[in-house]
Parts: sequence; structure tokens; C-alpha cells
Amino acid sequence: MSRRAGARAPLAPEAAATPPARARRLFVYQDGEIQPGEANGPLAPLLAERAQLIWLDILRPHEEDYQLLQQEFAWHPLLFADLRRPTQRPKLRVFGAVALIAFGAAKNTGRVRVQELRLVVGPNYLVTIHEEELPEIDEALRRWRQNEAMVGTSSSGVILSSLLESIVDGYLPVLDSLAHRIERVEDRVFHARQVHDLHDLLAVRKDILRLRRTIGPCRDVVLQLFRHDLTGFGPETPLFLQDLYDHLQRALDTLDALHDLAISVAELALTVISNNLNTVMKRMTAYATILMSVTLLTGIYGMNFELIPLQHEPYGFPLALAAMGLIAAVLGWLFRRFDWL
Repeated sequence: MSRRAGARAPLAPEAAATPPARARRLFVYQDGEIQPGEANGPLAPLLAERAQLIWLDILRPHEEDYQLLQQEFAWHPLLFADLRRPTQRPKLRVFGAVALIAFGAAKNTGRVRVQELRLVVGPNYLVTIHEEELPEIDEALRRWRQNEAMVGTSSSGVILSSLLESIVDGYLPVLDSLAHRIERVEDRVFHARQVHDLHDLLAVRKDILRLRRTIGPCRDVVLQLFRHDLTGFGPETPLFLQDLYDHLQRALDTLDALHDLAISVAELALTVISNNLNTVMKRMTAYATILMSVTLLTGIYGMNFELIPLQHEPYGFPLALAAMGLIAAVLGWLFRRFDWL
């Protein structure tokens, strides 16, 4: 066999393993317009122009992305260390004129999922890193284009506020879905003969707590941003942050109300289950009493004695059956009148 015949054929493009999709996007604001930039090129010339604003968005970062950030930005080593660490709680760390923010976006896929977003904001730039696609990124870009008049002061705070506002607005559909799930369970509690909705209520309660553990720290992050006077934040940024803080506080209040509602529905479901159990036990007791009274007569006539009334009479057996039926009918009528049957 020749070498050529024994060589392994290369894999077809369709058969080759495709790596997970990742993307690096750059947006540049200059001369009153927002234009896409070259994300793979050097960023130093753009950063040197203070009249420009740049937004670098990185999806599913790899090692080469972190190396690019280290080459282009003179950040503190602790900032780079935190930036590489995923699954962080929402927090804010300030390193001079640069701030690192970990924020959480919520997604409803039947259950509530929290997606982490890491941001680095500087005097004239914003860097965002996330592991999953976030529709809030495109929504923030759309709002940034709408607010071009306010971006004229070269404020990175406007870009940051637009992005955080898009994330916070994304909490509202999730809150609505939680409320609808609780309402559906509440309706089934009264219409079903047997209640099997406690697991659904526990799942809703876990989702509420998971979302609250995200929104609560995010509110604290916005409050810290409001108190810090970061370089590059224009005079309009505190107004955006104050409005954002109010939205987060209302979301927390809604979550608290939903949590209380879920607990109330769970207690109501347990009460319905207890009432159904009492009803079943009451009916079983009524049936047992009826059978016990009939069994009393059969037990008496089953004893081995000679002097039992009507034992040797021809109409004794039919009369005993009639007495059993009469006793059962009277007890059944009484139990129905007492609402036991």
C-alpha cells in the first residue's frame, strides 16, 4: 500500500468541530456619530483622543481577549484578576479613574436565570464582557444612539447608564412571569380536588429569592456609583443613576410583595389540603359507623344461643335484613344532614 493511499483524509469543513461562537465588537462615538470600529486593531490611538467615546463588547472571552486588554489598557492588576473571575456577585470596585462593575441580567426560560455582565468604565471608554448573548447590549446601543445629543459631552457615564437601564428594564418581564405563575397556582388551588402545586410554589419562591439576591446588590452598586465622582461622568450621569436606583427599588418592592403572595398561596394550599383530608376522614367515619351498626345485628344473630327473638320464625330473616337497611338509611340521612357525606 502506498503512502498516499494510507494517509488519512482531512476532515470536511462540515465535519470539523466548530468552536462556540464568540464575538468582539467595537463602537466609536466621534463628531456626533456612533460608528462601528475595528475590534481587532489597536485601541491606543482611539483612547488617546479624549473627544472620542469607545465601547468594546466581548462575548465569551478567550485568553487572547484578555491579552488584548492588558496590552491596550493600563489597569490595576487586581482589576484584571477580578475581570477574569466569573460568577461574581454584583459589586463595584474603583481603581482611581477606572471602575469595575459586576452586574446581573435576568432571563426567563420557564425558570429565572441570572446572567453575569462584567463592565470596566473609564474616562472615555466602556468595556463589557459576558459569557452569553444579552439582548440588553443591543438595546443599550439603540438607546445610546437616541441619546447622542447628551453624549456630546464625551461622558462614558451616559453609555453606562443606558446599558444598566436596559438591564433593569429586562427585570420587568421576569417579574410579570413570576406573578402569572403564582396566579395560575392560586387558581388551581380552588378548582382541583387534589392540590399538587406546592412544588410549583417552591420553585417560584426559589426564583424570587434568586432574583432578589441579584437585584439587591445591583441596587447597592448603583448607589455607590451615584456617590462616587468618577472621572468621565458628566453632570447628567447622576440624574440617570438616581432614576435607575428608583427602578431597582421598585423592583425589590415588587419582589417582596410576590414573595409574601407566594407564601400566602402556599399556606392557602396547605389549608385546602387539610380541609380535604378532614372531609375524607369525616366521610370514612360516617361509612364506618353505618357498617358498624349493621354488623351489630349480624353479630347478635350469629351467636350460638337458642333463645334469640325471631330466630325460628319464618319472617325472622327478612325482618332482620329490613332492620339493618332501616338503621343504615337513618344513619345515612343523619350524616347527610350534618354534611358528613
